[in-house]
Amino acid sequence: VDMNGPLLIDPFYLDYSTYFYGNQVSGWTYVYDVEVDENNNSYVAGYTTDKYPGTQGTYATTLNGSADGFLGKIPSSGGKPLYVIYLGGSNTEYCYSIAATKKGDCFVTGFSNSNDYPTTSGVLESKRPTTTSYVSFITGIKSDGKSLIYSTYLKGYNWVIDVNETGQVYIAPYGDNPYPITRNINPPGQVGGGFEANVIRLNSSGSAILDCVELTGSGTEYVYGLSVDKKNQVYAAGWTNSDNLPVTYGQKNFGGVYMGGSYDGFLFKIDSAFTKYLIAKYIGTKGYDYLSGIAVNDDEEIFIQGIAGANDLPAATNGFPGGSSAFIMRIYKNGAFPRWTTYIPTNTYAWRQRLTISAKDEAIFGGTTWSTTLPVTNDAFQKTNKGGADGYAGKIGIDGYIKYLTYFGGSGTDYLFAVQAKRIGCVSHLIMGGYCGSNNFPLKNEWKSTPRGGVFCTGAVI
Repeated sequence: VDMNGPLLIDPFYLDYSTYFYGNQVSGWTYVYDVEVDENNNSYVAGYTTDKYPGTQGTYATTLNGSADGFLGKIPSSGGKPLYVIYLGGSNTEYCYSIAATKKGDCFVTGFSNSNDYPTTSGVLESKRPTTTSYVSFITGIKSDGKSLIYSTYLKGYNWVIDVNETGQVYIAPYGDNPYPITRNINPPGQVGGGFEANVIRLNSSGSAILDCVELTGSGTEYVYGLSVDKKNQVYAAGWTNSDNLPVTYGQKNFGGVYMGGSYDGFLFKIDSAFTKYLIAKYIGTKGYDYLSGIAVNDDEEIFIQGIAGANDLPAATNGFPGGSSAFIMRIYKNGAFPRWTTYIPTNTYAWRQRLTISAKDEAIFGGTTWSTTLPVTNDAFQKTNKGGADGYAGKIGIDGYIKYLTYFGGSGTDYLFAVQAKRIGCVSHLIMGGYCGSNNFPLKNEWKSTPRGGVFCTGAVI
């Protein structure tokens, strides 16, 4: 070893990678979201018809309906899950999103079709609501998987969840019979239209709504990215076809007007007391746009991820064309303008993907691509697309330029549905999950070494 030589650090180190399925030959599993706690344990959630080997003493180890939601916990070293528990009634349930506290308590939300989904006493909705066409659930599970914190039905369709360190859950459901708002923070005379998303904060026991505000526009608003910062300020991102959303810092070249196309993205920042919008604006192009991921750094700068239908977003750092392209944007604290926008080239997709921020304020991201010409970096873990679709993961520097980009997949079709990362110390731990159609997917410290059921879970350091 040359002790006087340069220090080389692998930018993408694989902790583990495994196929993920149970014991039933004909069963199937879909992973829709992933999480990481401060000990680098990974959590995966989705829905399944498979029969997983139960872990003695954990909450629920039996499939109840034709398809149940599930939550699995994987140790930092990979291998066999610490537990896989079912979340479901006698019909069908789907888990869509997870939020975990630092100590590993998990809160899961999803859609319910059952009249007997397991709930706890004294919660917001202990029985299935009958006054709405859409019914979701929120279930909190202790870190050891043995007991529930609480479990409740929820009116509306809810895709997102976050939790603060006092155990207060934040959600953003939409539907045909929403919960009453606790305060109107929209401008006087603001006109509503279709389904409006509500941003809601629950108390720590899940028994009551503490705050509820409506994101009001003439069309429909869907929230697909939700984040709560250390001050309990709330950030909501998604997509809308409304042309009259309330806006702050009404710069017409950034967020002041609806840009056109079928949908535009939107960004809202709400103060911790739910009394006003600190930021409200469109994020869009002349094409079809939506936002799917959001993260906030210690200086309250906002990082968003989504799809741009055209290449006319402001402050672009590269010349990659828009049009069905993922992008990452970093926005100043006051929301007035982006510091930079970086496109990921054509045929990249970011739906359930989330992003995080490293200790150096780098953006860590991932998604799915059909492109064979991604501008992968020289140190990429995988330099080519091996199948019809592969996952990708990358890192963007503080200047907005891509510092690391790699493909991740096998020779079949692999969809990276869920990405999450957590900053732990000076490194970022990444967990990815999704559909796997490859029989040569990259594996390490695996639980299952042969493909079946079309699911993979991967943990890495980036």
